[in-house]
Amino acid sequence: MTKHIDFWFSLGSTYTYLSSMRCSELCSTNDVHIRWRPFDLKSILEELSGLPFLEGSPKTRYMWHDLARKSSKLGLKPILPAPYPNPQAHLANRIARIGLDQDWGVDFIQAYYRKWFETKHTGMKETDVAQCLEGIGREAHDTIEIAKKPEIVRVLEAETDEARMLGIFGAPTFAVGSELFWGDDRLEDAIEHYKKQ
Repeated sequence: MTKHIDFWFSLGSTYTYLSSMRCSELCSTNDVHIRWRPFDLKSILEELSGLPFLEGSPKTRYMWHDLARKSSKLGLKPILPAPYPNPQAHLANRIARIGLDQDWGVDFIQAYYRKWFETKHTGMKETDVAQCLEGIGREAHDTIEIAKKPEIVRVLEAETDEARMLGIFGAPTFAVGSELFWGDDRLEDAIEHYKKQ
């Protein structure tokens, strides 16, 4: 039996907002260990033809409407549409990887999504990332500089290579071994599959 569910995500993904706010509690309730796995979704999307939500398209309008509906069910209060795409996703993913290794990663991820989705602004900047770190009691400048180091870039590249080899093409994706469940609404299916092993 697989001992965990891998939660593959990118801090540039809109639907990961929903998953990041609910998966820890849901998995804990179901006695499931979840591993948070940030990766560079943008590089995979570029290989597959680009951004999934183009400005002004029917798919993008649907995405924001759908996020509003689902957020309401979860008691979340995002200000939508949020600025998209998110220019700080690469940096934020690397910071998340550092934080997950040091037990503050989930707090950072949730603070980041609250800043991106629940405050009014024109777009995420490095100063916003710093505010998220400071808001969870982390020293921002040094953490950001560490996240820019080549060795941290390589760590995220290795995670992205693993996601690519698994066949992951979007975020969030939940993996139970090699079985993939793409999308926030598939988390419950991933948990059910995990329990049936």
